[in-house]
Amino acid sequence: LARRGRLEEAVQHTTILLNVRQKQGASKPIADAHWNMGVLLRELHQYQSALESLEAARQLHELLSGEGVTTSEIDIAIASIHQKLGQHQKAVKVLRQAVRARQRTLGFGSIESRRAAELLAAQRPSCSTRT
Repeated sequence: LARRGRLEEAVQHTTILLNVRQKQGASKPIADAHWNMGVLLRELHQYQSALESLEAARQLHELLSGEGVTTSEIDIAIASIHQKLGQHQKAVKVLRQAVRARQRTLGFGSIESRRAAELLAAQRPSCSTRT
């Protein structure tokens, strides 16, 4: 649905899916549903709700498997919302977390670690110009 541009309908379906998964009680499917919801809400510019869903997904993924690639992906999505809201310091803080998690998990030289570091570096100039 989302690929067809039917984002509101996708949110409705994801809400139903999230409710079903919460009743089943399996943490990873719940975390994945929160991740999907956060991405959809971000696309709909419902940033506060998107942050809540992404933070719930991150918390569950961290409980399941610790900090790593999955939590860093969620951190990058969270940072993009902070950036859109003009919350540059928060974006930097979350991106630092993503970089550290990738470096620990994948190594300093991995493409994914470098990609996260580049996102962080791109944030720093905008932070230094803000007071």
